[in-house]
Amino acid sequence: MRGPGDRHRWPRAGSGSEAVFTCPPLRRTIVTRTDMRCTGLVGRLRPQVKPMIETVKISGFKAVRSVTLPLERLTVIFGPNASGKTTLLEAISLLCRSATWNPGELFSGERAPSRICSRDAREARLALQLSTGTAYECLVSPDPDHQMNFVPLPPDGNGHSTPAVEPAWGCSRFINAHDNANKACRWEDVPGLMQQEVERSIQSQFLRLEPDRLAATSYIAGERARLRADGYGLASVLSQLKLNNATAFSKIEETLRSVIPSVLGLRFVRDRVVRREIEYHEQAGQRVAVESAPREYWGDALRFDSLSGRNLPASAMSEGTLLILGLLTAAHSSSEVRILLLDDLDRALHPRAQSDVVRMLTELQKSRRDLQIVATSHSPYLVDALDYSQVRMTTIDNSGEISCASMESHPDAARWRDEMAAGEFWSHTGEKWVETHAN
Repeated sequence: MRGPGDRHRWPRAGSGSEAVFTCPPLRRTIVTRTDMRCTGLVGRLRPQVKPMIETVKISGFKAVRSVTLPLERLTVIFGPNASGKTTLLEAISLLCRSATWNPGELFSGERAPSRICSRDAREARLALQLSTGTAYECLVSPDPDHQMNFVPLPPDGNGHSTPAVEPAWGCSRFINAHDNANKACRWEDVPGLMQQEVERSIQSQFLRLEPDRLAATSYIAGERARLRADGYGLASVLSQLKLNNATAFSKIEETLRSVIPSVLGLRFVRDRVVRREIEYHEQAGQRVAVESAPREYWGDALRFDSLSGRNLPASAMSEGTLLILGLLTAAHSSSEVRILLLDDLDRALHPRAQSDVVRMLTELQKSRRDLQIVATSHSPYLVDALDYSQVRMTTIDNSGEISCASMESHPDAARWRDEMAAGEFWSHTGEKWVETHAN
């Protein structure tokens, strides 16, 4: 919303001029350029294109000085421990959420600007480009005096449009350490077509699943249960899915049995859940958080029928079984999610099961043409099931800087890709070459 004293001007169609919104108290400006081939501010995108993230650019974020990360529909970031895999995944997650989340809520605590910006960087710059040509950028700065801008990002990044899309829309959203949620310049002020395309195309879910949280009896307040990042809520999500979408639930059971043949079926029982909740009170004009006394609720508990017995508690199942079930549930329970970000995809899985998971995700994408998956792994067995073009390798140098490169950019990749699986190729080349071939 624009307040008193704000100004705006719209260009005439095809004039090549720009529309400017200025909010003097916050020093924020939105600039949207028109294109000579465009009539008005809403242009034509390529028909019948399923938008996906084509490229991500990250700079000044934690140990990432500058990385360009091309993405496929299924991409696995592969490398040794502490090589920056999770850092890159977190950057993508923050970038996707920045388009729809409250900035004051998203960039706080462990994600505060002072914690995510590199020590020698004035700002963290997170940018993406969709396959349609639309680009979106988020700049995060711990400096309260840093100018805050929305600027256009054409597909070629050179400040002018290209024939790829008519017009080449782009947007940059600046997040500052001192942003106030009630005063922040509104994302809704961006032209509608661009805003809707970005928000719809980058709806994401980040998962770092923990077996004990997946197995826990869960109580989810509200009309719709949703799986949390650590896997809590699995029983409630599946119970609700069985009631409201039996087809999706049956597909989850069927796929789980194909990967873990010892599992025969799933069932649910009601069980008690004890929770401590946070209540807010006004004290001396300030809002104070107070932890309530323990409260008891009736929640959902997950049970398994398997070759080992019937009605087994989830805690009795293997970590791999729970992790695969969590992945399947995340993929089938929400049609709004366009990007699944999966950390440590190979965790607790037998090498054959790792290949099965890749096959499972590939089959899932055939039925969900709008679903993009980015995962991390340090297992060559999982990478063996991928094409070279789907693997992004990471390494970290002696100065602590993260580098990333596509496996197919290795000088010998073209020579060996028909002879060696991706994991086998890695075993011969290692990661040191990534530093010189990054980006």
